[in-house]
Amino acid sequence: MAMEISKKTQEILRQLSEITNMERGKVCKMKGRKGFNHQTWHKGRNIVKYIHAEDVLDIELAIKEYNRFMLLAQKYADEIIKHSRKERKIKSEKRKLV
Repeated sequence: MAMEISKKTQEILRQLSEITNMERGKVCKMKGRKGFNHQTWHKGRNIVKYIHAEDVLDIELAIKEYNRFMLLAQKYADEIIKHSRKERKIKSEKRKLV
């Protein structure tokens, strides 16, 4: 059965499609040094990459976009779950009438 997508769900999908650059992790200033590092978890391990100061803003923006993606994905899931529950309730009510 094809699902009719609500305007709210369409808007979430539109916002998701705008995201073109993402990165996980965080950027940290190295103590006692001029540099920065980018820390991420990969396969249960902390991966640290040293980054140039000029790249910090780009990586921080990519991290913000990843967090935005995760928030939108959660909202999308919430909408689909709400719709799924509504569909199951309608089916259940139809069975009771028969």
